[in-house]
Formats: sequence, C-alpha cells, structure tokens
Amino acid sequence: MANCKSSLGTGHFLVNLKNEKNVYNSLFALVDMDCDLTENEDYFQDDTLELGYESEAERIIKEALEEFGQPTTPEEFEVVAKKVFNAIDEQEYFGVCDLSVVKISKHKVSLAYSYGGDYGV
Repeated sequence: MANCKSSLGTGHFLVNLKNEKNVYNSLFALVDMDCDLTENEDYFQDDTLELGYESEAERIIKEALEEFGQPTTPEEFEVVAKKVFNAIDEQEYFGVCDLSVVKISKHKVSLAYSYGGDYGV
C-alpha cells in the first residue's frame, strides 16, 4: 500500500433495519470520509448532479439500494453495505479496509469498519 495516504479511521454503530433513514445514514457513514464522494464535484460522475443526486456518495448508496432493494435482514444489509464500502475499499488512498456486519437480532446489526493507516508495507 505504498500509495496509502489516509490516516487510520474506524466506525462502529448499531443499525435498525426497520428504520430506512437509519439504514441510509449508516451506509453514508461508510463513504463520508472521502470528500471526493461527498463534496468535490470535480470527481463526481459527469451526470451525477444532472440526475438529481446531491453527491457521488448519495448516488452510490441509492444505486446499491436499487440494485439489491431496501435491506430488511442482516444478510441483505451486509450485501448492500459491502457494495457501498467498495467505493472506499477499491482506492489505494485508503489502504487496507475492513467491514464487519454482525447480526444482533432479526432487525438489528452491528456495523464496524476500518480504513487507512500505515501498515508498514
């Protein structure tokens, strides 16, 4: 990861799958550390704003939800979360990334993720 420039970052929270806003906000947290996805319009896809999305991050999340549907089970949420987090995981800038989704109950999961840091490589 010679091109890893990001400082180490982590996040952990519980997600209530019955609450669509909580699901969306949790997915947004997976990519909000990248200002190129949230604020820097120069790095958005050419038609992101024209299609009515406020940011590339919003587009990534809404397209994942369209592709896989609104998650109602821990297994469904994990699929959507991995798709969204892939936008960070694929970038050398963020170094080694990890995502963990653990079922707490039928409609609640623990979501933890980490990215960046110097791994001595």
